[in-house]
Amino acid sequence: MPDNQNQPKEFDAILGGQAPPPVESAVLGGLQGVKYRLTSPIVEVRIAALSEALNYGEAGLDVAIDALQDTAEQVRRSASRLLRQNGGVKGKQALLNHDPYLFFTTFQDWKIENFDPDTGITDPGGTAYVVNFEQLKLLLQDPQASKVEALICQMWERSYYEVTDEFYAFVDTLFDARQQLTQLRALFIGDASAQGYMKSYLGLGDISLILNGYPNLEVLQLRGFCGDLQCSSYHGNLKTLIIETLYISAVGSRMPKSW
Repeated sequence: MPDNQNQPKEFDAILGGQAPPPVESAVLGGLQGVKYRLTSPIVEVRIAALSEALNYGEAGLDVAIDALQDTAEQVRRSASRLLRQNGGVKGKQALLNHDPYLFFTTFQDWKIENFDPDTGITDPGGTAYVVNFEQLKLLLQDPQASKVEALICQMWERSYYEVTDEFYAFVDTLFDARQQLTQLRALFIGDASAQGYMKSYLGLGDISLILNGYPNLEVLQLRGFCGDLQCSSYHGNLKTLIIETLYISAVGSRMPKSW
């Protein structure tokens, strides 16, 4: 029996609304279907279409590269992650040409949201949850905690160059939760009040436990005074290390030479 060309195949899109399409409806398939859905006003539809683009070879790769210009941040973020992970040399070069910062895995790959214990974890793979120490303990009680990919641990305690108890409370708690936070890929620890190029006087200490406890970590971002920052561990999976600090001259001497 010959194939019915009007029947949808894998990766095909069908024109229509929420109602089931009529039997005789035309199939908008292949790369044209992907391009059509990328014109949708609905961000989620564009992201879903983008995830299929690389199924169509070089032409699909060009579509994914074009999505770096999308008006929605979520779509641009999805495009950069797709190109970084599966775009090959051409995809990575496109990222460098568009914005070199996109070449690296950073917190831009996740939507950033304050953790609300009443709401709980609703998007563990797509959201970087912002927590203080008490909120971190509540987050770890959430059934979805094992799926969380990104955490932003903000410290508020004032220390003026001294490493605070709060810093080591975060480090120890995260290390103890290493068997629970098995999907953690990105971690920020640092001053919550300092932003951008503002100086932070909040002391940071030894981060060896973090690197030992999270071998799958890809992004580590620190913000604070690094006079006492130390690390005695090699990490084979870390792709991006960002240190925002007032004092960095001696940091290199206390980091593994293989970094």
